[in-house]
Amino acid sequence: MDGQASAPLLRPTLRLETGDGPDAALLKKDGGLTTPHIMRDAAADYGGEGAGFMTPRTRNRVKGKRCCGVDLRNNPSLGTAINLTSCFIGGGVLGVPSAYESASIFPAIFLTLFCATLTVASLYFIVFVGEHGGEPDATIDSFAGLATVFGRKWGKVGMRAADCMAAVILFGVISAAQIIIKDNIVSCAAGLTSSGLPFAPWIPMALLTGVVIFPLTTLRKLDFLKYSSAGAIASVIYISVLIIMNGLEQKGELSQPVQKGDVVAFSWWEPASAVAFMKAAPLIVFSFGCQVQLPPLYAELVTKIDPNRETSAAYRIGNFVKVIVTAVGTFMLIVLAIGTFGCLAFPSKEKHYDDMKSGDILKVFDSGYMPATVARMSLTLALAFMIPLLLWPVRVSLWAGMAFLNLGPSAGEKKKAVGSEMPYAFHVALSLLILLVTTLIAALLDNLGLVFSVLGAVGGSIMFYIYPASCFVVLVKTHASRGTPLLAERTQWMWLALGYLLIGFGLLMCVLGTAAIFM
Repeated sequence: MDGQASAPLLRPTLRLETGDGPDAALLKKDGGLTTPHIMRDAAADYGGEGAGFMTPRTRNRVKGKRCCGVDLRNNPSLGTAINLTSCFIGGGVLGVPSAYESASIFPAIFLTLFCATLTVASLYFIVFVGEHGGEPDATIDSFAGLATVFGRKWGKVGMRAADCMAAVILFGVISAAQIIIKDNIVSCAAGLTSSGLPFAPWIPMALLTGVVIFPLTTLRKLDFLKYSSAGAIASVIYISVLIIMNGLEQKGELSQPVQKGDVVAFSWWEPASAVAFMKAAPLIVFSFGCQVQLPPLYAELVTKIDPNRETSAAYRIGNFVKVIVTAVGTFMLIVLAIGTFGCLAFPSKEKHYDDMKSGDILKVFDSGYMPATVARMSLTLALAFMIPLLLWPVRVSLWAGMAFLNLGPSAGEKKKAVGSEMPYAFHVALSLLILLVTTLIAALLDNLGLVFSVLGAVGGSIMFYIYPASCFVVLVKTHASRGTPLLAERTQWMWLALGYLLIGFGLLMCVLGTAAIFM
């Protein structure tokens, strides 16, 4: 644990310190009882790891490091929430105003709230399966590893399929992010100089990849990325504020004098057509995607704050739900702000419609408008800071593939197929290989074309909704059939119904997302 042990998960209550009350039952382990006084003293001795769960005595020892009741330096849960929020960020968020314009604002808002709710459920299912679906006293720490719930035979098939799908799709997402970086560099140059770039735009994109992105990918722990993730979130918040200010100024009204034939491009209640709504829905739905990155984030957090697993799985999951809600809620507010105020800021069908439909609202701003140029720079940094989080599961998938094909290190090392246990030489080498491939794709192409669009629609539906919900349903029903239920009998049917709802919604979005590409 990097030279310092981590404090156990503790609730800062007097009942826990004295050993009285129901909270003491959370300390049961291996049929015995770990004395609350011993755990309380251990938390104080370790000086603040897991600040959100420290006793009052420990809090007093780290005073001066806290702000508004939050330990900004040593709170692992806060760092994980920041990383998880950053996982949502991508160039797709700039296409949300176009989706709001097509779907009309209030139906789009409802769809955003609905997707945020289903995303919380999907992420909860992943954490639940990660806790209960693996080996005893261990947490599944890879997205493909969730497939172990399908049994020895089908579980291996599912793991290989999930690894391949995650690797291919995330390769495409990383390449798309680098293409957006390349385009933004051209736009920034046009806004700063009259002559533009004196060289090909892929050169500064490749330079940014080597100087900023690659060093971040060599970090051994996801928690080390929380500072760059905070920068990515701050960059997107700046873009949101810029769009909100323009929306409040324009108020959805056409600029005077109104050009002949010009009309307001958006509606508050009625979509332009059923087809327009069907095309807009996938843009909103697929912006809520971070499921592949969640298992290693959760496993690393549990290892940091409760390495000996001295609390119950229900308690660990319950605490992590706060992280999920914080991350999803933050991104949901960003989507609502950019989508709603983007329509209000640029309502003209004559002047703004084509640029809005390009999927990049920043193109609507004049190239010489300095705040917009700063916004493009902010987006470039946000994407650069987000790419290492996308690359993490790709690297894990390639490492697992090497083990499956009997390539690379010795058999003993190949079993260590996830995260910080990967030999550092392979950690760096695989990171470099992935970035070389994606940078080459981004340098040669201006878009990823039809094939990657279809793969994104089908694969996104499977990875975001169908796969997590299927794993959850299979796990719950398997344990219920064995007489070891994981959920209370009176509520199990509701959780299973939610799982089937996610599967059905995923299938629907698979069809709509694919159809929208050809419409």
